Amino acid sequence: MRKTARLALFAPAAIAAALLALSSDRGPWRAREAQAAVDPQKDKNYDLASLDVFRKTIVQIKDNYVDPSRINPKEMFTAALEAVERQVAEVMVEVGGPPCDDRAVNREPGTAMSGPANGAQQGGILETNRAQAAGCGHANASIPENHVRVTVGNATREFDYREIDSIWQIPLKMHEVFSFVRDNLVTQSDQREIEYAAINGMLSTLDPHSWLLKPDVYKEMKVQTRGEFGGLGFVISMIEDKLTVRKVLKNTPAWKGGVKKGDVITQIDNDSTVSMELQEAVDRMRGKPGTKVSIWVAHKGAEPKRLDLTRALVTYETVVSKLLDNGVGYVRLSGFSGTTTRDMIAAIRSMKQQNGGSLRGLVLDMRGNPGGLLEQAIQVSDAFVEEGTIVTTVGVNGTLREPKLARADGGEREFPMAILISSESASASEIVAGALKNLNRAVIVGRQSFGKGSVQVLYDFKDRETGDESALKLTIAQYLTPGDVSIQEVGIVPDIELVPARILKDRIDLFAPPKTFREADYDKHFFNGFARDEEQAKAGRERVQQKPSETLRFVKEETAKERKNRELIEAGQAPEEDDDDPSDEDGVVVDYQIEFCRDLLLHAGSTDRRQQLQQAKPFVEQRRAAEQEKVRRALETMGLNWSAQAANAPKGQAAKVQAEIRAPRTQAGGTMEMAVTAHNSGTTTLSRLRAYTKSDNAVLDRREFVFGQLQPGEKRTWTVPIKIPRYMPSRRDDVTLKWEDDTGDQLEEARAETDIAELPRPAFAWSYQIVGTDGLLHKGEKGETAEIIVDVKNVGTGTAFDAYAALRNLSEDRINVKKGRTKLGPLKPGEMKSATFVLEVKKPLEDTVPVRLEVGDKELYEAQRDKLLLPAAPPIPLAAAQQPVRVQVDTAILATAQESGAKLATVKKGAVLPVHGKAGPFWRVEWEKGRMGFLPLAAGKEAPAAKPNLKTVAEVMQSEAPAIRLANVDTSRGGVETDQDHLTLSGSASDANGMRDLQIFIQHENDYRKVFFRTARKPGQPATGAPVQLDFQTELPLKPGNSTVVIIAREDDDLQTQRTLVVHRKQPVVAQKQGERERMQR
Repeated sequence: MRKTARLALFAPAAIAAALLALSSDRGPWRAREAQAAVDPQKDKNYDLASLDVFRKTIVQIKDNYVDPSRINPKEMFTAALEAVERQVAEVMVEVGGPPCDDRAVNREPGTAMSGPANGAQQGGILETNRAQAAGCGHANASIPENHVRVTVGNATREFDYREIDSIWQIPLKMHEVFSFVRDNLVTQSDQREIEYAAINGMLSTLDPHSWLLKPDVYKEMKVQTRGEFGGLGFVISMIEDKLTVRKVLKNTPAWKGGVKKGDVITQIDNDSTVSMELQEAVDRMRGKPGTKVSIWVAHKGAEPKRLDLTRALVTYETVVSKLLDNGVGYVRLSGFSGTTTRDMIAAIRSMKQQNGGSLRGLVLDMRGNPGGLLEQAIQVSDAFVEEGTIVTTVGVNGTLREPKLARADGGEREFPMAILISSESASASEIVAGALKNLNRAVIVGRQSFGKGSVQVLYDFKDRETGDESALKLTIAQYLTPGDVSIQEVGIVPDIELVPARILKDRIDLFAPPKTFREADYDKHFFNGFARDEEQAKAGRERVQQKPSETLRFVKEETAKERKNRELIEAGQAPEEDDDDPSDEDGVVVDYQIEFCRDLLLHAGSTDRRQQLQQAKPFVEQRRAAEQEKVRRALETMGLNWSAQAANAPKGQAAKVQAEIRAPRTQAGGTMEMAVTAHNSGTTTLSRLRAYTKSDNAVLDRREFVFGQLQPGEKRTWTVPIKIPRYMPSRRDDVTLKWEDDTGDQLEEARAETDIAELPRPAFAWSYQIVGTDGLLHKGEKGETAEIIVDVKNVGTGTAFDAYAALRNLSEDRINVKKGRTKLGPLKPGEMKSATFVLEVKKPLEDTVPVRLEVGDKELYEAQRDKLLLPAAPPIPLAAAQQPVRVQVDTAILATAQESGAKLATVKKGAVLPVHGKAGPFWRVEWEKGRMGFLPLAAGKEAPAAKPNLKTVAEVMQSEAPAIRLANVDTSRGGVETDQDHLTLSGSASDANGMRDLQIFIQHENDYRKVFFRTARKPGQPATGAPVQLDFQTELPLKPGNSTVVIIAREDDDLQTQRTLVVHRKQPVVAQKQGERERMQR
């Protein structure tokens, strides 16, 4: 029997999961999916080919999916395999058939691909263009169509999937493929993870919100949607790898115990938090109400203090309120959990009581609210209206209509309302905003919302063996706001749009449309539809073009702290934490938007939205004039005439402007001085002339240039300094310059290309040793503290600007990492620094204790991880010895007093080493000032009269990640560019300690796949530790614009190197009149 969890939801997890697929200037982070280390023992008895969850998912899709026309069995099959390719390093998938045409040839830089503008007119929830099938642009013409070639390690097999013409046949063919994968895996990955990846690949062909939630994600979602849990009552996050309190909820155990914002949690019960993951810490502090937990809390600058707390029932806070000046109430809804309506009503009643029994208005703030439970959205809306349809859900193929009507007892009708929304307001928050707007109960203020108009239901799947629950989140309906208005793709358009502006000497954000990610930007999103007739189709088209009644730009003042954080973000660094919280004890920061809504309600007191808008017109005009005057004064101080065009100005010929763009090649970490010269080549005076850039490179996108009034024949130049983050790889980018002025004439765009050269990259090698008389952790020594020294050397060609080393416990509860992170600072090529870590033994140890070492540079996002097996044994007694020894033969100095000990250094015959005792068959020698190692007794002879001589001692780096070398491209001087539809890439990867495999991925927009794989081992072949070099040569398929190439060389599951290359394929030349093309100077 299939069990359905009764949760209809608009889940924020769906939005987060889909955003992972977006590209990044640091390369596609999804490459890490193919290199994630998993525990091979976790599900060793699970048979991948059984497809248990996969089959259950197929049943639910067939029975309940909202739009069966989107079900394309062949595409679902190949998409599932391509997802496995990304999950498992040694799997590569090639789909047969002719390549498709380029899809992005005429796409303007800085814009996302979306569905057709006339989507509503086509009726129903439209499927995407199925001609653009899986493998588009990357299909292998040497493989027959409807065949797929799967490579697993050294084994390759071709599968014919022509017979897949229904969804029921997908598991049959998938069983055949998975049996082949299972039998040829070199490393046994967690097979459930492989199946989950295949399911989500298959679901990705349907829509962006149908998703399989893995057990850990589903568990957390249930907590959030329930709205209550047993815990301590504070919000935590990782800041500088410290478990830091971000917020403490009132009247909770943490609040009563004195926990403050900014406190650091250093220990939970007997375990240090130094190497804990965030979710692990959360799970340890949650528990059954009434149970106890001990935490160690460090206030700023103080030693940690133990607090013994009793867990209580904590409400997941989605409601924050405050009584504003002049009797206007304010409520912020951050989500819709099981307690949201109850808490909102209580907050409103409390504010009424504070204000003498009534409110003069209510501001309902849903900015950034990603959604939640459908029923809660309905109840919240119902609280403010007495009649009308709040929302209608429409099921499969537009059938199964279910309207939700307001009840006559809506109790909060006596005051005017304003609702604040933003581009991140999605789903359930759009239901509330749409209902109260279309039922004319509230004025909508802010920015156009996200545009998610679909409904998902959770179907939970319990694992028979482990008891873990995963859940399928499947789209089963769409919703319509009152009047059968769909907000899919479109969102809620505000009545009054508020647009923040910024005018600074080095940065202007005034008029360029902000770049936001909304529903329409998702691949495979639904179009605005379900039109039952031409009238509804026409209405859908009009909604796509709907504009706010009023738009007001306001100048946002930037504090010194905000400026610093902006500069950090623009440089690709994390912003500083806000220690000086501007919010009051209610947790509310009263910003311009809240003040605007408060004052609007005081000027427009009607409870009818249409009357409110009429009443508010004088107030809005007054505010607009004040803000425009601020802008004029600010720009005039910069030497610009920002006067508006006179109403009676004579109309001459169409305005013309010519542009010259100068953007010299810039190295990452430097500042690109982008200068635009505007030349008024027409006969009409241009007033308030401005321009902004559009580019796929976020650093260059939406940069604004202002010129003010420009007389015919006059020229003016505006320069914008653009800080290029240090991490950015070499790349070339297309830039489009768009013009605006007061004439309203269409001014011709200008185009240019920029060039950024990457910084040389650091690379790291390291050695470690346990400090002690024998270099070992000691079995049975509970409570023993051990110190570990890790020497880190930069073996790359570039400087590490902010190097660090971190140690994480992988041995569960056998040890405690007391000190697990060291800041190394700048590290030049060839330079070495040491990090010190401290461990505590908690339980008897095995022969080895696993820990994970991470070494990296925070600024360049370069990092390597290695799994270390710390040796453990009974203590080796140390005998007295203090005479120096002369080395009798070239040999090695070891990290432990064991023959199997790792090398610390090499030493030449004749060297004289100080001795600090004997440990078993080893001299304990000082091989570097203050550093001890172990020399075999037979390799050294006492030399009492000799002076120590360490000149021939050379430290050995025990580990170093593989090195990747590109043979036919040079990125040191700028971006790689071609006008061809492919590029041959060749090079090699090498590793002195052996290597497992090499893989190459390519990404263009949301199309991301593996194009090369080579293994160094055969199935069952163990790692030898011998030097390995893997050469590669592959054809990279390219589409116009930028493609990101990621090369990954792996020594094992943990130790690997990633290299990112951005290749620019020139856009096809667009015919332009002679002399009208812009000039690009370098």
